[in-house]
Amino acid sequence: MGLAHTPAAHSRIAVVMHVYYTDLVDQILAELQHIPVPFDLIVTNASGQELDLDTSHLPLLSHLTLLDVDNKGRDILPLISVVNADLLEAYELVLKIHTKKSEWRQGHAELGGDGAGWRDGFIEGLLGSRSNVERILSEFAEDPSLGILTTDGNVLGAEFWGGDQEIVAQILLRLQARAGGQAPTVRRRVDLLGSGLRPPGAARAEPGRG
Repeated sequence: MGLAHTPAAHSRIAVVMHVYYTDLVDQILAELQHIPVPFDLIVTNASGQELDLDTSHLPLLSHLTLLDVDNKGRDILPLISVVNADLLEAYELVLKIHTKKSEWRQGHAELGGDGAGWRDGFIEGLLGSRSNVERILSEFAEDPSLGILTTDGNVLGAEFWGGDQEIVAQILLRLQARAGGQAPTVRRRVDLLGSGLRPPGAARAEPGRG
């Protein structure tokens, strides 16, 4: 991964933004204005283009890290790389956001909406306004058991997993075996890739679009 950053003290909150479609970057950067506290921004860039990010309208941005990554594994493999490089160690909360278009949704009426609507729903639900972000921060502060928050309608059952369900089941069994029969609590590293935990017969990460 190529690395560029502006040195500054770490904040308690990080935003991890994955970029494949560069035409959506300004929309997401504009939404980050709603974060009411200092935050750091980590950008994984799989676009193949040099990014020139205008963050002048983000006075609460404390630290910017820009990582050029291969276009493999969509936004997940870059996120795993960020975690395994310990870049999220210093943070209490992390917002994961993605320049998604998901044009394939147009052929799936059962999913209810196209990719643009899906993306806008995520952005509105997780950012959207200062008051909405303040509400989310309050929920995390008041409930120590809260681990992940997403937008309504996006916690889906196994019927949407397709061929990934069997792969994930195999990985979980192997993680459980490594933890002595107990389900491990994974907080600091994602050891599914890069450490021999690729399930037998599973394909390596392929180039992907958003």
